[in-house]
Amino acid sequence: MVDKVEHSYLETRGLSLHIAHVGKGELGAVLFIHGFPEIWYSWRHQMNAVAKAGFKAIAPDLRSYGLSTQPSETEKTTWEDLVADLLAILNFLSISKEPGRAEADFGRFDVKRLIRTIYILFSRCEIPIAEEGQEIMDLADPSTPLPQWFTEEDLNAYVAPYEKSGFHFPLQMPYRTLYRGTGIADPKIEVPVLLIMGEKD
Repeated sequence: MVDKVEHSYLETRGLSLHIAHVGKGELGAVLFIHGFPEIWYSWRHQMNAVAKAGFKAIAPDLRSYGLSTQPSETEKTTWEDLVADLLAILNFLSISKEPGRAEADFGRFDVKRLIRTIYILFSRCEIPIAEEGQEIMDLADPSTPLPQWFTEEDLNAYVAPYEKSGFHFPLQMPYRTLYRGTGIADPKIEVPVLLIMGEKD
């Protein structure tokens, strides 16, 4: 049912960006980003399903695609430009900048309980998966003992500094900046490297 979809245009940085959106967004927003050679229309079915589930579904035509205009120097467009366009769209649609899901989930607990819970949950062979409407931190029973290899003394060594500094920055760095450019052209490791990782990691 594409007829429910609204269409808006945002004038930003010399461009006119076309935005398709539907839903009230009681549960938040979902941003759909198309690839080549697609346009917002690629997401029409998913948008209606997401809106029906209580989210605001947003699907722009990226610059130079569909009904959005082209920058004067297309060849100079960077990933940072595309991200800036998306942020401008979210601002235009008044999408709130609340903390991410991890920050909201972790922020409910004091530092000691948070670190204890992380080591209890993620030291198992099978990592638990939260169901819809659940948060990962709710899956741990606070009375579960720490793993044998992680003592109360170890726990306190982690807790003490975070009780002073808090978790706000560590939750965002490097997790939130994982793909930010380093400015290093063609980085190459010149020494032998061995990567070992568990199959269920």
